[in-house]
Amino acid sequence: LELCDVRWRGRCRVPAVVVHIKGICECATTTFPKTRGVVHVIDPVDRYLAPPPLFAGTEKAAPYREVAGVFAETSTAAAEYRSHPSVEKFGWQVFHLPHHHSNFARKVMPCREGPLVVGVHSSKMDPDLRRGIETLLENKFPDARFRHVVPKPSHWRVKAGLNPFGPGFTERILEELREID
Repeated sequence: LELCDVRWRGRCRVPAVVVHIKGICECATTTFPKTRGVVHVIDPVDRYLAPPPLFAGTEKAAPYREVAGVFAETSTAAAEYRSHPSVEKFGWQVFHLPHHHSNFARKVMPCREGPLVVGVHSSKMDPDLRRGIETLLENKFPDARFRHVVPKPSHWRVKAGLNPFGPGFTERILEELREID
């Protein structure tokens, strides 16, 4: 990232948000610090995130200071993160965001100059997260719109004792996700 940033400075977009999956990428926090207007969020996906080291030296704690928030998959995890002393000290926001879908079909979408649709695919939407996204879009990307995609199981399949997510469900979800930049 650093080499790319140096080589293409001025011709590459600085990201507005970097979502770190399962841990912090120190290269991303160093190359795109919050002083450049970048918001860093951690998504631990399917594991519990070790909170930032409260008493670590400045060098070890530096990447954690760049983080603005964390996504929690369960309400219990969200409550635990919110009450953790180091999460409080670092000022992270905690958002409850249950989600998951894998792109095993390797669907791709073209890269556009600017985002047109920014979205979240989740059965529930944390109201603070929604307000934060909408505010970011309003201030930095006024032409973009927000979309909340809710995966909906078939209730008749549940009543019939079948898998609620019938044939073609994953394909429909992937098509909906392709509408989000």
